[in-house]
Amino acid sequence: MKKIILLFAVLLQTTTIFAQRRAQTSELFLEISDRGKFTVYLNDEYAGSSRGRFRFFEVSDPNPVLIILQENRPVFKQRIRLEANKRIIASYSQRRGFQISSALSVLSRGQYLLDDWDGNLNAQPGYPPVNPGYPDRGYAMNPDDFTQFMNSVRAEHFDKDRIRIINLALKNNYFSTKQVGEIIRSLDFEDQGLDVAKRAYSVTVDKNNYYTLKNSFKFLHGQDGLMDFLKNAPSTR
Repeated sequence: MKKIILLFAVLLQTTTIFAQRRAQTSELFLEISDRGKFTVYLNDEYAGSSRGRFRFFEVSDPNPVLIILQENRPVFKQRIRLEANKRIIASYSQRRGFQISSALSVLSRGQYLLDDWDGNLNAQPGYPPVNPGYPDRGYAMNPDDFTQFMNSVRAEHFDKDRIRIINLALKNNYFSTKQVGEIIRSLDFEDQGLDVAKRAYSVTVDKNNYYTLKNSFKFLHGQDGLMDFLKNAPSTR
């Protein structure tokens, strides 16, 4: 009985910490309707998209600077206002400029409410998200965006430059285990791949499959390093 009570207390504390962390931050989801290749920065955070939808999670600054680049040329720069515990749904076009369409509550009684854009998870029973995900962890990058992201990674000639792009993506996106495996295999050196695997764990939606990444490493050093890391990683149950 004592063990059950202790386990319940730990789970309750974990949920409370998660809710507090979420409640102190904001999300910005920006849709760009104009044609062309766009890149979006929120302060120093980067997001790319092939479908014109840019997502920023856990933004701690209530007044960040939003910068929009079209073909690497600045077309918009402005400080915007975000609300704690809210997902701001906004749009941008050259004709209409930047507009906020809605502010959605992210949490209710410690539970994450929203799907991968502007819908309510609880209001859509029987309709799973398009991308693999879990309500309390997020949704993996959609296939089109991931393809564009990997094209950018592979276009670089050296691991240090690939890592720079990967690090930016890890800040504002969630991934599936399968996607993390593809990222690892794009790197030349397994030490770099192992480091990425360790850092990507916290933003992977299906951590229960993470052990399968062992096959992404050619040598025992990488395989054993991943298994040792998973032995000490937090349980997903």
